[in-house]
Amino acid sequence: MLETMYPAAVNSKQTELAEAIDDTQTSFTVLDGSVLPPAPNLITLGTDESAETVLYTEKTGNEITGVTRGFESGAVSWAAGTKLARFFTAHDHDTFRENIADLDQRLSDIVIPPASLTEQGIVMLSNSTTGNRDDVAATESAVAEAFQYGVERKAEVVAALNSIGVSASTSDSWDSLIAKMSGVIRATGTAAVSQVLAGATFSNATGNNRTGTMVNNGAGGTVTPGTTNQTKAAGYYSSAMTILGSANLLAANIKNGVNIFGVIGTLNEGVRYASGTSSFSTTSVLFRKTTTEMAYAYVLEVNGLAFKPKMIVITMEAAVGLTSGSGAYPQSTVYTERPIRTSGAYSGMSTVTMTNGDRFYVEGEYAFVSATGFRLPIYVTHTNYNLTWYAFDI
Repeated sequence: MLETMYPAAVNSKQTELAEAIDDTQTSFTVLDGSVLPPAPNLITLGTDESAETVLYTEKTGNEITGVTRGFESGAVSWAAGTKLARFFTAHDHDTFRENIADLDQRLSDIVIPPASLTEQGIVMLSNSTTGNRDDVAATESAVAEAFQYGVERKAEVVAALNSIGVSASTSDSWDSLIAKMSGVIRATGTAAVSQVLAGATFSNATGNNRTGTMVNNGAGGTVTPGTTNQTKAAGYYSSAMTILGSANLLAANIKNGVNIFGVIGTLNEGVRYASGTSSFSTTSVLFRKTTTEMAYAYVLEVNGLAFKPKMIVITMEAAVGLTSGSGAYPQSTVYTERPIRTSGAYSGMSTVTMTNGDRFYVEGEYAFVSATGFRLPIYVTHTNYNLTWYAFDI
């Protein structure tokens, strides 16, 4: 443990005993206590080789108390007026020496280990700015270089933010710049300049602040089909475009074989007609001839017409091998929308007229004429006939 060393007094100012003291007194009065240093401290009584060094622990004004007599030599009596001061003493010198020796020994006993992240110790200096060691300390030059690198990178970050329209300055803190970078929305779109309205700016995966070139054509308007192709300019239209259509664009309204916008016509100019060959039933059914008379006849039925026929003619030709004696003579059936006979039972009604003069009601049992076909009686004497029918819209 180090010995106590006491403060010295500048210029060792002197004062005097105010009264005589013997060799046992532990307190005394001086003429000017202000020249003595604060307690605890040492003072020397006398100025020659007989001087006595004492230790005092209290000083109040001119009163010195708590005195240890003969601190370095024997205590003696002193007369009033004896000079005393805080002189440099042998105790001061010896204490210095002993304390220095003690400290020197302590320092010699200290073993300083290498420094680490968990222990204090000796550390080597390094001016590297790219190393990753944990047992060296950076020099001023290394810190300055790292600082300069950070300044340069900060300037680059600021320039990059400004280039995409984000206001930034090198005076911004890194926290502020990081927040601004986090707020940047990275463009990932695939739109091309030709797909964006002319004058409008946008960003995509290939760049920022790009300007569109698509022409603004205004309102879409109405397109009326004509005899030649019409080309609408490529670009943007601010409203819907209407392509006129017509409910009359039907195959039945278009000349047969003519293609208009994908609709192929079936209309035959002049009187509409249809024809075909068909077989008839092999079993006869009962048809009404008058309000009171019924007759049996075979049946021909046709469906799928594009109009309601107003006249139907059915011709029959005997098959090969039949003779007139076996009923092999030409037969025909004629239907008209207006009755051929204008008096008697047929007045005002649609009828079927046969070559032998028989007539049958169409609006009666089994017979009909509809918007898409017909079902009529056939007058034959044999089932082995070839039939050809004609339907007219007249």
